[in-house]
Amino acid sequence: MATIRQDLGIVKALVSGGADLSVGYLQDLNRCPLHLAVAYGMTPVAQYLLKAGSKVNLTDDHGCTPLYSASFVGNLQCVIELLSAGAEMMIANADGNTALEASSQLGYVAIVKEFIRHGVLRASPPGTSAWVAFTTLCAAARSGHPDVADVLIEAGVPPAQEGLLRMGPLSCAASSKKLEVARRILKASGVVDEKDSHGCTPLNRASQMIRPRLTAFLLASGANPSVRSAADNVYSCVAPPGCFLL
Repeated sequence: MATIRQDLGIVKALVSGGADLSVGYLQDLNRCPLHLAVAYGMTPVAQYLLKAGSKVNLTDDHGCTPLYSASFVGNLQCVIELLSAGAEMMIANADGNTALEASSQLGYVAIVKEFIRHGVLRASPPGTSAWVAFTTLCAAARSGHPDVADVLIEAGVPPAQEGLLRMGPLSCAASSKKLEVARRILKASGVVDEKDSHGCTPLNRASQMIRPRLTAFLLASGANPSVRSAADNVYSCVAPPGCFLL
């Protein structure tokens, strides 16, 4: 509770008295003091807990580490402190999401850059980092964060990767009505008719979800309106007048 109240003096007194830094707070997903400090934006408390020997990779009841919690709330300073203390970047929570995915989905560009600077795209185990990086770009595209997409692509994340996911980055942007992200991904990849694991192209997805502006943009970019999905469907959507003038 002293952690939640931002009372560093009491925290220091409790730690000096032998308080267990690994004990979770049952009313808050069993999160340990370090979890709470970073989640509530209490950087001085988090810094002290790290120096006092708090375990940096403890998980709460949902499988989230302090690094995930800091990334989720956009606490850049705590992210920096945790990474400096050796926090593992590739630990996924119960939903399969990593701290990188959380920060990308929520548009925290500075945190994404910090992860890249610490080598998240080269992290182990083999194969995992490439997969997480690609799904992270999809998350940024789906949520509509073009600046995050730019950072990831510039760092080497492939903007197109056919057939690996239900939807690739361009399809995610197209189906979610994120025009600016779609523009940037297509500019980087040059692949407008990439098929996902269901055989659908971004145009299929945009038309299926009734996204007239995205449909018009993709058609103007050379998308083939005759491509059929694996279910042998051709989705069509009539764009309103002026949609090609984007």
